[in-house]
Amino acid sequence: AGLVVTLSDREASGSLIVACAHLLFNPKRGDARLRQCVAFLRAVEEAKQQAVQPVRVVVCGDFNSYPDSAVYSFLSTGSVASIALEERTAHDDCKEHPFKIEKGRCVTAHEPYQDVSINKVSHALALESVYSLGGGEPGFTTYLPKGTKACVDYVWSSDLVPVGRLE
Repeated sequence: AGLVVTLSDREASGSLIVACAHLLFNPKRGDARLRQCVAFLRAVEEAKQQAVQPVRVVVCGDFNSYPDSAVYSFLSTGSVASIALEERTAHDDCKEHPFKIEKGRCVTAHEPYQDVSINKVSHALALESVYSLGGGEPGFTTYLPKGTKACVDYVWSSDLVPVGRLE
């Protein structure tokens, strides 16, 4: 589920789009999360086309995806191989796809998604993580007593400059 709002500045020309999403949690359905993310960013792109220029964008939410996932790759690079939309996670302990386990952590194998020259899905939002101001994504944004401690929540922006970070 997601929400996309376009705000206009009363004193200056231009718009600010604020979009917030909460993607599926199911650890076996990285493909479904990626499809949700693609649909969400398409809605943001549509709002951007209809907004008064110049347009700035903030995209945030609980993406239920690690920084080494296909969803994160899609958000940060702007494209991912379309095969990622079709592959389900095959391992119960893994929270992303395709997977391999290293030192007890699920690591996405990016090799199948690197060659996006033929079949890819993409967006043109040029998003940057606002966490980059502090040196990268935080160690965790969610912590559950039964063992889940991971970074799955993100804030992205386009045509904005972060000026501070509160930890």
